[in-house]
Parts: sequence; structure tokens; C-alpha cells
Amino acid sequence: MDAMLVTATRHINLYEGEQSAYPSRVHVVRSLGGPLANVIMGLLMLPRPGWIARAFAAFNLLAGAIEVAPIETVDGGVIWRELAGWQPSAGDADPAS
Repeated sequence: MDAMLVTATRHINLYEGEQSAYPSRVHVVRSLGGPLANVIMGLLMLPRPGWIARAFAAFNLLAGAIEVAPIETVDGGVIWRELAGWQPSAGDADPAS
């Protein structure tokens, strides 16, 4: 990420230069960080007593689910775009070919 554009409703990460030089695996792994963190936090808080802990857990689980939706402005947009046009790296090459 080269810059962050902050708007009234959200922030946008800006990347300069050609991003296709990076294999799809790099983009997918980077994009999975946020949703996985939300799901893990939600699962850790779920067994805790009290309505605040349950609400926190529900919010994080819901946020994790929304973040993997195929919407361009969330991590899911990157994940689904990269999975659809998978570009293997040199180490991902099929050994049978």
C-alpha cells in the first residue's frame, strides 16, 4: 500500500505501479487477514457470559461474513477477483506440466 485515501464514509488503500507482478496468492492471503481476525475474535468471545460479549461476538462474526462477500470495496472483492483469475507464482507451477 502506498497511500490511504480517507473519505467521509470509508478509507481506500491506494497501490501505485503494476500489481499484476505479484501472484494471486499474495493478494488472497493479504485479503484474508481482516475477515479471519473478525471470525477468530467472534468465536473467542462467543462462550463468554454477558450480553456485551455476545453482541461483540455477533458483530465480529457478521463483519467477517460481510468482508468475504464479493463486493469490490471490501476484502471479498479482492479474494473473489483473484480466485477467478488465479495467477500462479513460479513456486505454484504444476509439476506434472
